[in-house]
Amino acid sequence: MARLEFRIITIAVLAGLLMMLPACSSKDKEAKKPQTSSQQKAKAPEEMKSIVSDLEMIISELEKKIEAEKASALQQNTKLITQTQQEQQNQQGQGQSQQGQQGQQGQSGQSQQSSSGDQSQAGQQNQMSAWQKEDTSIKNIHRNWNALEPEAIKSGLSTTDRDSFEQALEKLTLAIGKQKKEDSLSAAIEVYGQYANLVKTFTTTVPAEFYQLKYEVMAAVDQAMKKEWMTAQEHIPKIQESWTNLKVKAESKDGKSIDRTEFSIHDLEQALKSEEPDLLMIKAEIVMSNLQKMQKELYKSSGGA
Repeated sequence: MARLEFRIITIAVLAGLLMMLPACSSKDKEAKKPQTSSQQKAKAPEEMKSIVSDLEMIISELEKKIEAEKASALQQNTKLITQTQQEQQNQQGQGQSQQGQQGQQGQSGQSQQSSSGDQSQAGQQNQMSAWQKEDTSIKNIHRNWNALEPEAIKSGLSTTDRDSFEQALEKLTLAIGKQKKEDSLSAAIEVYGQYANLVKTFTTTVPAEFYQLKYEVMAAVDQAMKKEWMTAQEHIPKIQESWTNLKVKAESKDGKSIDRTEFSIHDLEQALKSEEPDLLMIKAEIVMSNLQKMQKELYKSSGGA
């Protein structure tokens, strides 16, 4: 009798276990289901393209200003050397003509004061117009960010990344307002780095690693130009990592430019280690040119979307 009861209990337990197996199996299948299209990242809004376009415009204009300033300083130094030589040659002749010039100086003094006032006002207007492109672009970025922000948060942009982007954008805005060229360029590059985090939030033709790589290259060059070589060299492993990740995503779409870009990045890294600014600028320009070609190929392979 006891054996019979034991068998009945055993059969009941086994039956219960068998009934549970299909339920567990169905739960496992549900857990392994891939994401549906509604759970995938949203397509990047048009504001994304507008933001990076204006940001690249700002960086380009600031680079032109800094280069022009360097060229002007070099030219001025050359003129000073020439003027010093001429002054030494003309000192004797100037001594003889000083008496005749004293009478004329009194008459021309008033006209010089009025003309200097006009020149000062014109100089201020020229300085304001010289920064007009940057002013327009930074306003555009703020407007487009205001339109993009809700969509980015909805698509999963973290609070930390959002705050970092806004802080970098504020820093850039203040630097442009004060018309500080070097500070504005550094701030614009930092915003570019934060933009790469925005790209990760959406589905884009050009992957986030592309913008991350450009940021690392620009940041390294910017710091090297300030003679902060050790800080600039810290970007080398980050450049390598960004390129490795980009290569995986871009190789199937753009096999032609992979090799030349890889070699140019290697040359850039060597230039950073050599601490030769002229060589670094040449190698950086080649990297940027290769990346621009790669970007065009990525757009072309996706049908221009």
